[in-house]
Amino acid sequence: MIPDTTRTTDAPDVSGVPAVLRVQDLVVTYGRHRAVDGVGFAVAPGESYAVVGESGCGKTTLARTVLGLLRPAAGEVALEGVRLDQARGRDLRALRRRVQIVFQNPFAALNPRMTVARLVDEPLRLAQPGLTAAGRAEAVSALLASVGLADRFLGRRPHELSGGQCQRVAIARALAMDPVLLVLDEPTSALDVSVQAQVLNLLADLRQRRGLAYLLISHDLGVVRHLADRIGVMSAGRLVEEGPAQEVLSAPAADYTRALIAAVPGRGRAALVGGAGAATASGPGAPGSTGSSQ
Repeated sequence: MIPDTTRTTDAPDVSGVPAVLRVQDLVVTYGRHRAVDGVGFAVAPGESYAVVGESGCGKTTLARTVLGLLRPAAGEVALEGVRLDQARGRDLRALRRRVQIVFQNPFAALNPRMTVARLVDEPLRLAQPGLTAAGRAEAVSALLASVGLADRFLGRRPHELSGGQCQRVAIARALAMDPVLLVLDEPTSALDVSVQAQVLNLLADLRQRRGLAYLLISHDLGVVRHLADRIGVMSAGRLVEEGPAQEVLSAPAADYTRALIAAVPGRGRAALVGGAGAATASGPGAPGSTGSSQ
């Protein structure tokens, strides 16, 4: 039997501002199998909330439900106070623009026939249909600059880019919709280790500059330590522990959480429990330049 959540912490006080994302008593089923079973949490404006757990624990199903791609069997998902299951037509389309996803595999997420300019211009046409061609070109250039890519990349196609560069383009596409929440689905797991830290630092920088909220889906506790304010630990479809990231990683209350941390190799585990200052230059959470185009 999976124990009840052993540590819970309310979302930060945001002075009456509704949570960007609120998930309550969520149940998602595949036939008789409960992939998500009674999950609830909230993400405040500008907050980064991580859902961690092993493969098959239900975290990707949770993310797909938050995006409106799956309908829950019970419970609710609300974005900026509006329930996804109650929105219809134009209201639902507008709501979905407020939450965007950065996928695990940047190569698979980009149309190989499109140039970088077209890839970023495509969502802009939906988000800002009144923009002129010149206005869109200026906006595309600004979006690329915000993710550390120069205009020389505009005419390139995905196969001419590195994994890190493709992920930066994918992030720029997500930002083009002017979201309040980004769902980050294992955003660095398909990247070379040398590039992971740069993309993580870029995401941290964008969050600070744009006031974005993140829902981070990951099995990599090093990535979680680098990006998350709070953590929800998921096992067999349920949250078994939730709390501030540093507390959960340094003093886990649930046996399952302790097992996840114990599975991390020695130096990585020491960095996790030691906090942000303990990361080494070789680890995935190590500092790196956000401006690099790798």
